[in-house]
Amino acid sequence: YKLLLNFNTKLTAMDKAHKRLSQIRCLLESVECMERGESLPEPLCYVASIVPYKHSGKGAISVYSEPNVKAIVVGKISDKVKQVSATSQVETNSDGFWLKLASREKEKFFPETESGWVLLDSVTGHSPKATLVAIKDEKSASSKDWMESVINNFSLSSIEKDDLPPRDTEMSNKLRDPHPTWSIEQDSDLAEFLCKNDMPFIAKSLSEPVGSDYSNEWFSFIRA
Repeated sequence: YKLLLNFNTKLTAMDKAHKRLSQIRCLLESVECMERGESLPEPLCYVASIVPYKHSGKGAISVYSEPNVKAIVVGKISDKVKQVSATSQVETNSDGFWLKLASREKEKFFPETESGWVLLDSVTGHSPKATLVAIKDEKSASSKDWMESVINNFSLSSIEKDDLPPRDTEMSNKLRDPHPTWSIEQDSDLAEFLCKNDMPFIAKSLSEPVGSDYSNEWFSFIRA
C-alpha cells in the first residue's frame, strides 16, 4: 500500500510538472506570435461554445429577441428551470451586460426568433430581479476553460486530458487578434492594474464563465 501511495504521489507531481511545461510552451509561442505580428495560439484563446447556467433570483427571466430592453420579449425562463445552455457570446450596451442563449434552447425560450438574449446585469443601477448565473461544475466538460485547452494541446506527456466542447470560433478568433485601436499605453495600464490588484482574483475572473461573480467584476473594470 505504501509503495502504491508513493508511486501515485510521484505520478501526481510529474503530471503537475508536465502541465506547467505545457503552459510555458504556450507562453513562449505566444511571445513569438506577438514578435512576428501573428495571431495568438488558438488553444490559448479557447472559448467554449456551450456554457451551463442556472436561474438565480425570484420570478421569471425575460428573453429578448435582441440585446435591447425595448426589444420584443419572446419568452420567459421560469424559476423552475434547473439549467439553461448559453453561448459565450456577450454584448454590452447602455442597457447593460447581455448573454446570448444557445440555439438548442430555441424551442423552449425563443421559438419565433433567430436568437434569444438575457440581461445579466444593468449599468443603470436597476438590475433584474432574476437572472442567470454560470454553473461551475468541475465534472462538466462545458465548464472547462482555456487552461485545459492549453494543457491538452501543448503537453507532450500521456497525462489524462480533459474533454472539451467545440470552441466558439467567432469568439475565439476575436481573442486571437488585439483590437485595431488597442495601444501599448492601454496595454501598460492593464498590466499595471493586474500587478496592483489581487492576481488570483484576476486569474479566476478570466477563467470563470460569463455571468459569474468574478467575471462580472472583471467586466465592470473593463467597462470603466
